[in-house]
Amino acid sequence: MSVRYIKDSITKSGWVAIREMEFYGPDGSKLKPAGASTSCDWCNYGTAPSYSVGAKGAIDGNTQLVWNAGETADNCSWYVLHTRNDGIYGYGCAAYTVRKAWLQVDFGSTVQVSKIRILPMGQSTDRVDELSGSVDGQSYTAIGSLKASTANPATDDKWIEYVVK
Repeated sequence: MSVRYIKDSITKSGWVAIREMEFYGPDGSKLKPAGASTSCDWCNYGTAPSYSVGAKGAIDGNTQLVWNAGETADNCSWYVLHTRNDGIYGYGCAAYTVRKAWLQVDFGSTVQVSKIRILPMGQSTDRVDELSGSVDGQSYTAIGSLKASTANPATDDKWIEYVVK
């Protein structure tokens, strides 16, 4: 698929975060993004930890530096008291609160992408990554989606892969 931009729109309960993303051309060569942007970095959650470095954390080749959107749900904040799904009080969003955020990668020019690999941060059985591509950054075409499940959870130590058709 020919694209300049690839966007990953993520929905899950729990923080939305990516340790690393990789992109490959039809010949198997690794493609190097020119930059990335996100819907937000560490949204509504106070001071970001040192490992959360914004959009560049997802494309820098270092799995220890990440993009972490933090708390993205409405009325969610580290300072807001809530009841967790187990009945215990805590601060921030409840564990079952659905969060959404996106990360967009810019290759700087049009490239052919044949495979996308994502290393998520955290663990999830309900994470959904909706992938789309664009040549102009305005009009997007759906590429496909990656869906975690109880049988196939998204975890810190397992790359999830999508082959672009």
